[in-house]
Amino acid sequence: MAHIRGPINTNKGVAHDVCWRDPDGRFRQERVYGGIRKAEARAKAIDASKHDGRYFDDRAGRRTFAEVAEEWLATLTRPRPETIDGYSKLLHLHIYPYFADRKLNTIKPGDMGKWINTLKVKPCGNRPDSTLHPDTIKRTAGVAASVFKYAVAQGLILKSPMDGVQLPTEETLGLEPFSGRALSLPEVAAIASAAGDVHPVYGLLVRFLAATGLRASELSGLRISDVSADSVRVARTATRDSRVPGGIRYGVPKSRTSRRTVPILDSAVARDLAEYITTLPAATSNPNTPVFPERLRGSKTRWVWDRPIDPGNFRRRVFDPACREAGIGKIRLHDLRHTAGSLWLAAGVSLFNTSRYLGHSSVDFTARVYGHVHETSARDDAARFAAFANADNVIPLRAAR
Repeated sequence: MAHIRGPINTNKGVAHDVCWRDPDGRFRQERVYGGIRKAEARAKAIDASKHDGRYFDDRAGRRTFAEVAEEWLATLTRPRPETIDGYSKLLHLHIYPYFADRKLNTIKPGDMGKWINTLKVKPCGNRPDSTLHPDTIKRTAGVAASVFKYAVAQGLILKSPMDGVQLPTEETLGLEPFSGRALSLPEVAAIASAAGDVHPVYGLLVRFLAATGLRASELSGLRISDVSADSVRVARTATRDSRVPGGIRYGVPKSRTSRRTVPILDSAVARDLAEYITTLPAATSNPNTPVFPERLRGSKTRWVWDRPIDPGNFRRRVFDPACREAGIGKIRLHDLRHTAGSLWLAAGVSLFNTSRYLGHSSVDFTARVYGHVHETSARDDAARFAAFANADNVIPLRAAR
């Protein structure tokens, strides 16, 4: 039970000390001004919170944001190492400069709103004319929210200051919303032709991605031993990371369904890929050679056979210029994955198989994201329905009861 000492004469006036032991048995004391009744009310509230499990030690909130954030990172068990590294990078780049030394219990929702507004005008890297993208702000705010959620769960603060904070969108920032799209086969051929002018292997690479739907990291992780006559096995990933030796982090696909075998349904791509592999000097001696290796800097014909292609460099130096030359406009390398799924569905490949080839965890996700309807597919559907209707087919209805 909390008890009261006093009255006590202080420079600020008459006070009473409310004394109690917390749930861990530690002695606590709080000085209350305003008379004995206010002190009694405070003592009664403390006893009630201990009784119903709502007791909160406000001293715990005196820990700094950085201390708690590092503790949160150390407790994460499910994310992959590269994901945790990404969280740490966002903390150091965009959160610690503002909140690292702030006590948790001093950070209010208004502080978070001001911080978000600061991120909206923050330069992106070393490009002063470009600001952070809304997606980057959203990911950064998500990391901050996770730290505060952890602090609430640990009893360090009562409520997250991120609750109710609204995040900017592309529209509110005056940006033109950008969404991925699926390409038609002629558009894929046009981009592949332009990329092939840089080097023939790049034309094949564009066609290969549009035929298999591999993610960028899966493309980098592909080895010669993973390629068969009419399919590729997705068993590993490779991503650029300057913090690991060699600058490349090797891993496995992010989920069990991502580890898969993808058929190469386009026979021309399968044939050209098999022919290309036979030309690789390491094809027979080392089956772990990357299918698409990194090109030696400054050379158009020399390759670094023990390093996989850097999708980021390929996009900037080859893919983006090829899209402009082909008159396609701004698209992402990832849109070739959208293209593969969309073309499969348009060609009549089942939704289940399309989901399996793309490595999705659910068919619902595949239907929602990749179920684009191509104009040619719609025309085919219309033709099939017209043939059905003209055949005088009659569908019997169940009698009403």
